Amino acid sequence: LLYHTDKWKSGVLTRQKSGFIMKGILESSDPSVCEVNRETGILTAKKAGTAYITMYYPDYKDGAVKKKVTVKAKNNS
Repeated sequence: LLYHTDKWKSGVLTRQKSGFIMKGILESSDPSVCEVNRETGILTAKKAGTAYITMYYPDYKDGAVKKKVTVKAKNNS
């Protein structure tokens, strides 16, 4: 669930709430496929496969958003 006040800054989703900034939390279902840097929000592909990236705010985990990420093997041709 994203609001019009949500902003991406340096790869991290933040949300203005009652005068302070909340930082969204990003998690990977399979860090061996796609790793998430929880400080920057940057995703790093590790190997071919599928992982789900989940984003939520600490005070609103029920509103989590989940996206499928597919990493393909590098084609060296």
